Amino acid sequence: MGRPAALIFTDGRAVGAKLDRNGLRPLRYTLTSDGLLIAGSEVGIADLHDKQVIERQRLGPGEMLLVDPSNGKFVRPGKVSELGQWRQFVSAVLPEQIDPTNRAPIASAEPKKLLAALGWTEDQFRLLFQPLVQNAQESVWSMGDDAPPAFLSSMRRPLWEHCKQRFAQVTNPPIDPLREAHVMSLDVHLDDTLLLPSPLLDFGQWQEVQKKLHRVAHIDFSFEVADGIEGGKLLLKHLEEAAIQQTRARGLSC
Repeated sequence: MGRPAALIFTDGRAVGAKLDRNGLRPLRYTLTSDGLLIAGSEVGIADLHDKQVIERQRLGPGEMLLVDPSNGKFVRPGKVSELGQWRQFVSAVLPEQIDPTNRAPIASAEPKKLLAALGWTEDQFRLLFQPLVQNAQESVWSMGDDAPPAFLSSMRRPLWEHCKQRFAQVTNPPIDPLREAHVMSLDVHLDDTLLLPSPLLDFGQWQEVQKKLHRVAHIDFSFEVADGIEGGKLLLKHLEEAAIQQTRARGLSC
């Protein structure tokens, strides 16, 4: 689990301070009339009894300040430019954003079979999907987890559960692009011309992406369960070869 951080950095000329995106570690600064700037997590780290304080402030989550002592320049939080004019070197044209739609795919005639193919159990469907779809609410879970790790379990577990990372069971602040939009984004850029607000697409967005890109190839990645691990390995090799062939056929580099 990451710890709250207040960072002080320098390139040998300018000096800066930055707070992590959660803002749990306080970082206050004080500016005096004779140009002395003091920044730190604690109050009273310097004796200012003979100084005239003209400004006291603190950094918010993800904010940064910069000082250039050679010319006396002080850039306050919220005024630090974000990488200058970097976007003009990426693309001179603003990408077109494809927002979520209300279009839904044709429902599967066998939803339970589809869920099983995707590795979802009925309990996961009931606890995860139903609250999201029916009530537009996040699912509620107990912090305790007594299930054995996937690699030790005698039950058949989905692939992604073998990659799960365990965190300390403490109360952490939420980290998501809604509550922390100023420092976090799920934007996905495609081909410098399209912008997706999230890597997760609904059916309507997927249709729009196919229309806009004009270079979408469908690659089958199914294999017989009876082929087991060797069948999966052969499939991965097939996916690699198929992707290379499709890329070369469209005149792109691999």
